Amino acid sequence: MQYPFPVNPPEIPDNNPVGAYSRVFTLGADFTSRELYINFDGVSSAYYLYINGRYVGYSTVSHSTSEFFVSPFVKSGENRITVIVMKWCVFSYLEDQDMWRLSGIFRDVYLLAHAKEHITDVRIKTDYDDDGDLPLGKLTIELKSCPASLLASEIVLENQNGAVLWSGKCPPNESISIVLPGVSPWSDESPVLYNLYITHSDEIILQRIGFKSVSIVGGAVMINGRYVKAKGVNRHDSDPLRGYAVSVSDMRRDLLIMKRFNVNMIRTSHYPPDPRLPEMCDELGIYLVDEADLEAHGMQTDGRWNELSDSPEWKNAFVDRAQRLYERDKNRAGIVFWSLGNESGCGANHYAMRDYILSRDMSAIIHYEGSCLRYSDEFTSLSPLESTMYPSIEMIRSYLSDPKFDKPYFMCEYCHAMGNGPGDIAAYWAEIENNDRFFGGCIWEFCDHALIYPRESEKYNYGGDFGDFPNDGNFCVDGLVFPDRTPHTGFLEAKQAYAPVKFMYDEAVNELTIVSKKYFTSLDGVSLYINAERNGLKIYETRIYEVEIPALGSAVYRLPPMPEMKDVGEYYLNIFLLEEKGREWRAPGEGICSYQKHLKSVPELSDASLTVYGNTVCITVARGDDNLLTVIKAGEAEYVFDESGGMITRLTYEGKKLICAPVKLQIWRAPTDNDRNIVNEWKHFGFDKARKRVHGVSMIHCGDSSVAFSSEISLLCETKPYILKAHLITEVSADGSALILAEADISPDAPFLPRFGFEFVSPGENGRMEYFGMGPYESYEDKRLASRMGLFASDVKDNFIPYIKPQETGSHFGVRYAAVKDVYGTGMKITPCSETQSFSFNALPYSPEAISSASHNKELRSDGNIYISADYRVSGIGSNSCGPKLDPRYRITEKHISFGVRIEGKHGLILNM
Repeated sequence: MQYPFPVNPPEIPDNNPVGAYSRVFTLGADFTSRELYINFDGVSSAYYLYINGRYVGYSTVSHSTSEFFVSPFVKSGENRITVIVMKWCVFSYLEDQDMWRLSGIFRDVYLLAHAKEHITDVRIKTDYDDDGDLPLGKLTIELKSCPASLLASEIVLENQNGAVLWSGKCPPNESISIVLPGVSPWSDESPVLYNLYITHSDEIILQRIGFKSVSIVGGAVMINGRYVKAKGVNRHDSDPLRGYAVSVSDMRRDLLIMKRFNVNMIRTSHYPPDPRLPEMCDELGIYLVDEADLEAHGMQTDGRWNELSDSPEWKNAFVDRAQRLYERDKNRAGIVFWSLGNESGCGANHYAMRDYILSRDMSAIIHYEGSCLRYSDEFTSLSPLESTMYPSIEMIRSYLSDPKFDKPYFMCEYCHAMGNGPGDIAAYWAEIENNDRFFGGCIWEFCDHALIYPRESEKYNYGGDFGDFPNDGNFCVDGLVFPDRTPHTGFLEAKQAYAPVKFMYDEAVNELTIVSKKYFTSLDGVSLYINAERNGLKIYETRIYEVEIPALGSAVYRLPPMPEMKDVGEYYLNIFLLEEKGREWRAPGEGICSYQKHLKSVPELSDASLTVYGNTVCITVARGDDNLLTVIKAGEAEYVFDESGGMITRLTYEGKKLICAPVKLQIWRAPTDNDRNIVNEWKHFGFDKARKRVHGVSMIHCGDSSVAFSSEISLLCETKPYILKAHLITEVSADGSALILAEADISPDAPFLPRFGFEFVSPGENGRMEYFGMGPYESYEDKRLASRMGLFASDVKDNFIPYIKPQETGSHFGVRYAAVKDVYGTGMKITPCSETQSFSFNALPYSPEAISSASHNKELRSDGNIYISADYRVSGIGSNSCGPKLDPRYRITEKHISFGVRIEGKHGLILNM
């Protein structure tokens, strides 16, 4: 992230906007007799505080709480508070996070009224040990009170039911330690909290505490003595209307969405959250990587990465941020790691931050990605974790297999979820679940950062849309959910990867085995819905209601007998794990995860891949006046073949137009956000401007049963000899179908292709689509965990997902049959040329070229047609917008491709598979 001003610390812009906030508040005499403090939970970036015209103080650190003692400045009756907020300050160099640059008061401001003698700080340290016969909770309470206080504090600890577990006193400015047998541990699965009441003078302080241990044993992170996995997301404060100002109800909504999607960890990127969010995480059961308000990303300029982190002049500012982070959140149960910030180089000041936290808690686990081996081995002693961003699978395997390295491995950011993505989460979780030292990671990130500009028709806006410069465009539109929290399909992928169970089905004995991935509690309160389908149509179903599996245990279920699978078709078993009793974050009957097993393929008796289907009618052929257009009639179907272009240009069926433009051999897709690095190579080779050159077309057969044409074409652009050369066969058969087959040779110098296949253009009235393939969500070679093979139908317009920046969307992998049709069921059916093949299918109201040229959805205008893609392959999605290059397995790197489809007009398509 670049600084939005010249990089010359400590200088800031002369043009520094200021916001002035002023209001009157009233205090009764009972308040002015007490010790009064004012707290600001979040102000960006720095501010001066005045009360009744008198200067009180100055503070910075935008996302951390600051407190002022204000008793000398207030009076009974009316008081005026004035806050002068500056957009930039010296410490803006330490707040270069990838987010909107917004300024002002964005979190709560409140007064605290204490007794003259009062507690000034409460530090609670808990531990949990279940190695012995009886689990033990360990509790240390350290209290600090104002210097004049001689009163002891009364301590009462109650369980969730209000039963007193311990009571006693703690002398002023001292600590006490207690051992409590039989307590329940806190975890993400069972967030048991106890109420700790501290009474001092006339004040009662309530702390909700959890007993938890976090340790590193044998190079692996353990929580409460168990090897667990971090199923995390990074989270910013973000609201499309209020920016940084996120309400308590909105925070809770976010946490409930995360729980519903099987998330168990948040990294508070890249600053401390609102103080109420960690409290809610304690309540709901979410682990935290609590991060200091520190990022100096822009200091990468001219190799100055470590300039601030190694500068003695900046040491106090660094340590101040660690101190504010730790002291505010030190009593929260959910914190697993304390993070020293993000992308700020690494140096002596980070060690000073670490030393401060360890001076307060020697058992704290320090996190900082900047100390990882990727940058240097100079700073590896800073953290006991090897934390990296966006590693490749090869890099992970190399680290974990090297005996020189013995730290736990953690991905503080992975699977960049920008737009249509991420596409590589399955590969990561195959590695995570195979190694105890691989703790897991936090997807980047939870929510798209975009703002609503009410006077414009466009719903969401990103960098540059407000005339802001410099900007990073849509780079912060990189979440698993839209700004309104509608999930992206990438979040559905994560939900499946983060599933709490593993399924295995043994067809030989008709038994389903479920292995629980829950570490602390039983899998209960859930049920199973099971069905089997032939070509997507249900032939069998059953339910299992009483599912209960112990933590890390398994259960085997014998399923009722299935019907004999003898009819031609594809047979699949589907398993759905459902919520049964309901929770705050998941309604009864809602899906938790799913599983699919291919059971059987029953083929046709003969392979009709390249032969005509019948000879019940004869073909008639007519030539146009110019001898370039050939009209072929076969029953109710009529095709027009253009010999000048070498392609079918029109198909009508029962008088209804199904194809209204030349069939196109296509290689281009509208770039996804995760294509942002490869797209320049694609454009350099002319993929986006590829044009067809026809080298020769001839009719190679004309008979009663079929007519066939041969075409020699190439795709090229102005600056390259060619992109590909292709030999096409188009054969129209007497049954009304047409086979289109391409044999293509790709330039050896070309980068991998975005896609390879055929585009068909159909009138917009054919706005319904159906397919037997991976659905119901968009699916790609590396992004199909959430999808399953089935028969699905929808409106074409609903297949287009309006990512905030338009891009490739809506493709479906592994399709065996597809169609677009009108509301009466008449349309065009597409099948592969062989029943052993499949293809990727898409249907959208916009062409790839139109989507490519649009920066916002408001720029998209339908031309009234439907754009249908039948592709040999579509390259994978990956996460290369910020992550590793697309896995070679998911690139179209073949230099010779043979692919064909059969098209035909049909009526009542869903019954004609």
